[in-house]
Amino acid sequence: SNAWLEVQWYMFGVIVMFGASYTLRRNEHVRVDIVYMQLSERGQLWVDVIGTVLFLMPMCIVLTYFTWPWFVDAWYSGEVSTNAGGLVRW
Repeated sequence: SNAWLEVQWYMFGVIVMFGASYTLRRNEHVRVDIVYMQLSERGQLWVDVIGTVLFLMPMCIVLTYFTWPWFVDAWYSGEVSTNAGGLVRW
């Protein structure tokens, strides 16, 4: 069934998102450690805060702004996969 293939894609997306949040929570995400490790703990905290405020949050806002109309259209139209036996897309 095509539904199993699509479930696999959705599960991959969930695993990536949980993995990214887990890595961020444990403070093990990738950064330029050459400079970062030479900073004090307070300096490292500032780099993390500035990086989150200047890069992560604006990107989340931009992605939400541009993709929200697509989601709403798919939700109201009840969009489903074009594959036979596929899952909902919204």
